Amino acid sequence: MRRHLYFVCPTDGLEGVIESTFKQESYFLTSLGNSLMLNSEEISEVSELILTKDIQDISFIMSDDNKVFLEAMENRSIKELSSLSSFYHQVRQSKNISQLTWQTENLHLIVLSHHLNDKIKRLKHALNILPVDIKVAGKIYNRQEESFNSTYPELICKNFVSLN
Repeated sequence: MRRHLYFVCPTDGLEGVIESTFKQESYFLTSLGNSLMLNSEEISEVSELILTKDIQDISFIMSDDNKVFLEAMENRSIKELSSLSSFYHQVRQSKNISQLTWQTENLHLIVLSHHLNDKIKRLKHALNILPVDIKVAGKIYNRQEESFNSTYPELICKNFVSLN
């Protein structure tokens, strides 16, 4: 049986949905809005878990109506804690840049995909030192359709935009 590590936000409450949808041995790491920084301490803990539990797959999963993420998108700071300030800043910056480059009603899905893709890229880079091959992916849970959709993998989000 494959072993899968999921990074989830506790406000989404997706652990049960994941377990019933994906029939495999599941492990969960939680952080508000998947805001973990992937610093050396976190990478060390994740690496140890991967090796001790023989994890083959990792997924970053958030719902399309994630409260923490939408709060950041809407520039609200009801729950803004100092530990989330970097997350809020990154989401707002990505939203502002995306508004200049994308014309869509689902801007929050573009920004959410960018956020998860950034986590995927950073984790893949950090795990290159491990002697095992780990598949890392991202999914967005659509509550209305009760389905998991992959992030937009070919999404291009620039760190800055220069309009001449």
